[in-house]
Amino acid sequence: DILSISDGAIRQWTRAGKPVGKPLDYEGGIVGIMAVSPGGLMVVGACGDGRVRLCNIKEGSLVGQPWEGNHDRVICLDCWVASLCWSKDGEYIFSASLDCTIRKRQSNDGKELVVIRGHTEPVASLCLSPDGCHLVSASIDYSVPIWDLET
Repeated sequence: DILSISDGAIRQWTRAGKPVGKPLDYEGGIVGIMAVSPGGLMVVGACGDGRVRLCNIKEGSLVGQPWEGNHDRVICLDCWVASLCWSKDGEYIFSASLDCTIRKRQSNDGKELVVIRGHTEPVASLCLSPDGCHLVSASIDYSVPIWDLET
């Protein structure tokens, strides 16, 4: 299946171009950044309102409400998110933010585990290595550090 985003809704399509189910209203404005979980069951997306929302694409439902403390499964960040990726096992979500940080959160409850600092300009992109041990991030200052996630 293929996912598309427009006008604040996520739509699922077959490769033949047929819609699957009904559109899912993401309730946060236009979804600019999206990442599908390794198992293909969940999608995490950064909305135009600055929130990062988690949804179950197989059931077509949002998971929880905007995270405002330490509850629910939706991650709400206090700055704009530029990139998202999942850990290989689907346990964690990494986000690159315009506040020059990278954040690691539990995917099941949104709990922030680690804030990686070191960039001096906004972080535009990130990617996890296939073995899950390293994270590569790219900043608008042209720096591309490789972070060791085991230390």
